[in-house]
Amino acid sequence: MCGRFGFFELKYFLDKLRQLEIPFEEAQAFHFNANYNVAPESDIVALLGDHSSYTLSLAHWGLIPHWSKEMPKVRPINARAESLAVKPYFRHMLNRHHCLIPANGFYEWKRTLAPRNSPTSSS
Repeated sequence: MCGRFGFFELKYFLDKLRQLEIPFEEAQAFHFNANYNVAPESDIVALLGDHSSYTLSLAHWGLIPHWSKEMPKVRPINARAESLAVKPYFRHMLNRHHCLIPANGFYEWKRTLAPRNSPTSSS
């Protein structure tokens, strides 16, 4: 996943869950706000589950490794699929902790330099 994403169509997502016959319940005090620029460390909509029950809730975007005694200063927000099973930071979660995070699109900000004014030549 890229560094930013947008999610603004909750009704469409809920309709798809019902169409796929995925039983879920909404967490108490679940409140959705459309967001076109979801940043890491934000609260995001997630369908959390354990293969028997699913809850639509807000979750905090970021990972905390199982060995961490305190909140890391920098938390990863994604992992490469080809190295997921071998990296110690992620492999303990591979077959245990899953969720579905709906998104309408994702993107990376691109840093661009402002064009410089070319010097005018005088003759």
